[in-house]
Amino acid sequence: MMVHQLRRFAVGGIYAAALALIGICPTATAAPGQIVDMNAVCSIMYPGNSNFRPATAYQVAPRDAYSWRCQRASTSPNGGIITDLAVNPNVVCPARVSPSSPPNWECVS
Repeated sequence: MMVHQLRRFAVGGIYAAALALIGICPTATAAPGQIVDMNAVCSIMYPGNSNFRPATAYQVAPRDAYSWRCQRASTSPNGGIITDLAVNPNVVCPARVSPSSPPNWECVS
């Protein structure tokens, strides 16, 4: 199970890097102070495929910027949801916890 999660995380990172190289990554429009769209981060890290829909973001603990996680829903009628997938707000821009809008993350450059 752990190897499968690491493989998924690595594939998500490779996908984000490829998008950045071809100029589609949202970093091109990210401005300092812009709030990071955590749903976009999750869909970049865990894109949809034949087995799962693109991941969406959720928070485990309200008002805690470090509690963001991603979840994926199965495309199968009998499938379920995979939750507690790691999320990295730095996928779209160099980010920090927003001092003016917690629990959000904001771009710093």
